[in-house]
Order: sequence, then structure tokens, then C-alpha cells
Amino acid sequence: MIATLTMNPALDLTLVFGQVHLGRLNRTEAVHRHPSGKGINVAVVLHRLKVAVRAYCLLGGETGTYIEKELSRWGLPLAVVPIPGETRTNVKVIESAEESRMTELNSAGPPVSGDKLAEIKAKILGDLVSGDLAVLSGSLPAGVPVAFYGELAGELARQEVKAVVDASGEALRVALRHRPYLVKPNRQEAEELLGVAVGNSDEAVGAAAAIQALGAENVLLSLGAAGAVLLAGGDEGGGGVWWASSPPVAVQGTAGCGDSLLAGVVAGREMGCSWPQSLRWGLAAATAAARLPGTTLPGYEQIVAELGKVEVRAV
Repeated sequence: MIATLTMNPALDLTLVFGQVHLGRLNRTEAVHRHPSGKGINVAVVLHRLKVAVRAYCLLGGETGTYIEKELSRWGLPLAVVPIPGETRTNVKVIESAEESRMTELNSAGPPVSGDKLAEIKAKILGDLVSGDLAVLSGSLPAGVPVAFYGELAGELARQEVKAVVDASGEALRVALRHRPYLVKPNRQEAEELLGVAVGNSDEAVGAAAAIQALGAENVLLSLGAAGAVLLAGGDEGGGGVWWASSPPVAVQGTAGCGDSLLAGVVAGREMGCSWPQSLRWGLAAATAAARLPGTTLPGYEQIVAELGKVEVRAV
């Protein structure tokens, strides 16, 4: 089984305007509401790629109830731990007259008590067995120690469950000490972690190698419109470094692209693909997401349509 864990879910409220004029009345052109949070996004894309997945998450209040009902309506298997407080709402403001420029206004989310933290941890550890994979991704709300992902990754490894971590800052740094199976930083997160600029291809490959040296078995480094670099350690055979890119597209939204990239790579591995072919699935999913407005996530046909356009080369 593949599990995804979202400690700080959100309802994404996307407001589309022609242009926003601060301090004045603005009227929307469109409004979209989508359940979100990095782990939920990964689970949704995996589900649409017909990969067996269950989304573990903490949900509270009317917003949490809405998210649970919507995800259930989509057919996504869920494991929910209810918490006090109201699950956060994140606002995305898109200006269509400014090349679909997006401004994100994210809230912190409710704090999580120690008993709820223990409950979600026990649930995911109790359900997963040797050979399973868990994606631990997204921000940590108040009350959750910065070492949470790292400690959980270590416990999963002792159960022979592969841990994939998509976090930032100190949460990522600590997680790397527990040798996760795969990490997926973006350019900015890699630069913050390493204290170096990541610009050209040589710098990107060097950054991936430096992150691997900190403890990751495999590193997926997303680079926005420039594509992605994948460094595989070779413990499963087929180790190497690959760069994936695709032709420029008319970008409608970047939210969820990184989550779609990770989902595509994980799906590829689950389907028995090599690392470079899995990277192709990942970038196809990210490109399909970029073509969609706001926080809309791509479906199977949209991802498959991008596969043949992705170029993957060894570096």
C-alpha cells in the first residue's frame, strides 16, 4: 500500500480576478474550492493514476467535514483523525490579466495536541507493513515537534516501510538524519538547506548530491519550469542521475505542481518503471498540473497526454 500523511490539511479557496486593485472593491471572475495539503494532493494524483493509496490526515470543524466528504466523493480512501478547532482555509488570488499571477495567503492551521499526534502516528504505523511506502509531506502545525517526520521515518524504516519526505527547513534537515528512501525539495528549499545557489544544471546536480550526502537514499529536486533532477542511489539497481524537461506551456497555476511531480514518480515506481521512466511520469504530471487553473489537479488522461513530450537524459 501507499499511504500519504497530511498533518496540516487545508481547503484551498481560489479567487480569479482580471486584476486586483488594493484598497478598492474587486469582483471575482471565478471561484474554486478544493481539498488540499501536500499529502492530500499527492494522494489525489496517485488515485487518478489508478495506484492504490490511502490518505491519512487530521481534520477539524466544518471545513474538515467538507474536505472529508469531498475526498470521499472522489473515491479516495481516507484515514481521518478528528481534531478540535477548524481546519485552515488557504486563499489563492489569481490575476488573469497579469499572466495568471498568483498570490497565496496561507493560514497556520489549528494546533495539534499530544494525544492526537500519538493517534495519527499509531494509525499509520499500525496499518503499514514491510514493502509499503509512506509519503510524509507538508507543513507541521503548532504542537508538532520539528523532528516528527524524521522520527516517524525512522520508525517506518524499522518496519521496512519506505519513507518519502517532502518538507522544508529544519523538518527536512532532521528527517535526513533518518535516511529516508526519497526526499523532494524544490529549488528554494534546497538553497535554504545547503546555503548555496541552485541555478544551472551542474549546480542542481551538485545540490542533489549534497542532499544525498546528508542522508537521503534518493533525491528528487524540482526546478519549476526548468524541470527536475533525480539522483538515485542504486541500492535497488539502476542508480544514476537524470534531468527531465518538457516544452514550455501556458501556465495557468503552479500550486500542486510539485505534489504532482512526486506523485508521478512514486506511481512510476509502483508500476515497476525504472527511475528515469518514473521521472518521466513525474514531470508529465507536473506539466499537466501547470496547465490547469488554481489548485486543480490533473487526471489520468491529462498526464498521459504529456508523457511523450517529456525528455529525460542522463547527466
